[in-house]
Amino acid sequence: MTTSEFWKIVEKSKHGTESADEQAERLEQLLSELPPAEIVSFENIFTELRYAAYRWDLWGVAYILCGGCGDDSFDYFRSWVIGRGQKFYEDATKDPESIARKITEDDFPEAELLMYAAAKAYEEKTGQDLPDRPIKHPKEPAGRKWTEEDLPKLFPVASKKEGICG
Repeated sequence: MTTSEFWKIVEKSKHGTESADEQAERLEQLLSELPPAEIVSFENIFTELRYAAYRWDLWGVAYILCGGCGDDSFDYFRSWVIGRGQKFYEDATKDPESIARKITEDDFPEAELLMYAAAKAYEEKTGQDLPDRPIKHPKEPAGRKWTEEDLPKLFPVASKKEGICG
């Protein structure tokens, strides 16, 4: 599977859904139509993108917008960013404050179930667990670590929407 094919599936999974949970169900359905090797490939790309977004700047914006953000919540936040589609993801990784310019009070920026869609589809298709991924989670987020006091100066746009979805 190419990255382009990956993003097409993500976009297709958004159609007709109103929540990240509905999108995860739709994604699982779409993936279950693929051969097992393609499901594994999708999961590998999803994991690579999620790990590439393991960055202090994105975490800072998530922390502000959500009124706090721990390890698990940041994982779900990064999955939500991916679930919003290629342009949203690319904009967010180039300029994390782009998220603050796009987010509304109706958004709930966590998509935990998207993280499990490929595993569920693979298990449904093969009766087996998804193979272990060769990709290792980074030990630390990339970039410059912040303190809570730094956040308003580092992310002024996000600070104007502090706690919008918390």
